[in-house]
Amino acid sequence: MLFFFFSSRRRHTRYISVTGVQTCALPIFPFLYENNDELDKITGSFNKIMKTSYKKSFLNHSLTFSVGNQIKLFGKPFGFIFSGSCKRDFSSYDNGVYGRYNLIESGSAGIMNPLISETEQKGDEEVMISFLAGFSYKINRNNSISLTFLRDNSGLKSARYREGQKSEDNLYMYEHVLGFQERKFLTEQISGIHVFPNILNLKIDWISSYTLSEQREPDLRFFNYDGEANQYSISYNAYPSPARFYRNLSEINSDTKINFTFPVKVFQKKSKFKAGCAYTYKSGISESRKFDILSQGLDFNGRIKDYLSNANIGQNAENATYGLYVSDDVLTDAYNSYTASEYISAGYAMIDIDLLKKMKLITGMRYEYSYTYIENNVDPSNFKHVRAEQALNDFLPVLNLKYSLNKNSNLRLVYARTVARPACCSRESTTAATPVHSRPKRGCRPRHPGPDRAQPGTESGGTPAPPAA
Repeated sequence: MLFFFFSSRRRHTRYISVTGVQTCALPIFPFLYENNDELDKITGSFNKIMKTSYKKSFLNHSLTFSVGNQIKLFGKPFGFIFSGSCKRDFSSYDNGVYGRYNLIESGSAGIMNPLISETEQKGDEEVMISFLAGFSYKINRNNSISLTFLRDNSGLKSARYREGQKSEDNLYMYEHVLGFQERKFLTEQISGIHVFPNILNLKIDWISSYTLSEQREPDLRFFNYDGEANQYSISYNAYPSPARFYRNLSEINSDTKINFTFPVKVFQKKSKFKAGCAYTYKSGISESRKFDILSQGLDFNGRIKDYLSNANIGQNAENATYGLYVSDDVLTDAYNSYTASEYISAGYAMIDIDLLKKMKLITGMRYEYSYTYIENNVDPSNFKHVRAEQALNDFLPVLNLKYSLNKNSNLRLVYARTVARPACCSRESTTAATPVHSRPKRGCRPRHPGPDRAQPGTESGGTPAPPAA
């Protein structure tokens, strides 16, 4: 059972209850009149809950623990940490206002003409569980290694109810939205630092990580209807029909970096030479399916539960050409589903020179090769099939001159060339609905959350950075 607030001013408040989220594999649906018996069977397999309801919530609560220490393992320092947290939060608001307007020119001023004016109530429940384990072992004074694991699971249950005037069609609207979103995040990271006093006092530091991210939205439900004074209807031509969405997104990130640092002398001044390379691989898969709930001449009395009952499904319905049935657009679903991948290979070299007592010069060059590929799931023979790939070579120089005015102030002059790339999964244009908007939104999919990664040997702004310990 899912719980959602509708008031934020009381400790115990009303919430919206949503049950029966379906996560099973979904079949290919027959068309209307193609195989009515099979279509009715599939339609009846969906749960009937598409209306919000009100109940009281529990208090916000959380639990955390953490333990760590440094001990001796085979006579060497060994550090460890374990931590975990779990929390459950409720949030809500009522008496919200949702409006949509267009601008009408009137003389020298404009008038905002309301197209939609509705009141809104919304409630959320979010549960998060995370676990972290970290280990660090100092093999000797010149070598150490660290290992980190992080697992995070979260679930967000949302419900929203709106009602109000849709002036552009002269309708009084009612809108119910029920949604659930699950996110999983797993990352493993290993790193090390090694110093070789007998080889130019060389220092090597490296890090490698693997991250798996998943997001599931099973059975996001929308039910819109209009009417007043016990006269209700579902107007397919004025607003989207009742619908259910199923969306899954998974992404893999693999990232490896290594840096080399050793002291040199330039103009008889102590300096540092640094070089490094990196390889990053990303791949993502997104799948989306939408099911419209339609009928041929079936009356609606304003009670969603009655309307979705088995008695109104397909051939069972009385006083209708054909009762409720589900319909999906395979081509649109394939257009909104895609596979994407990206890899970046990079290397850099830089030098840090003390020109004068108070003046330092940092200069270098970074080279990057990137390849990005994305393709939707439409058959290649169809005009809606989209496939794109891009390979780029970038040379990114930097010149950084720093002068120390005093111990608290520096004067810096920098020239740098940088490059910014969109996430590989955000280049694909899609049409999708969200728990906030029942009307489909056109645009780029948001990237699934994950750790930000800087390019090798760079700080913000493109200045080569010293290797991280």
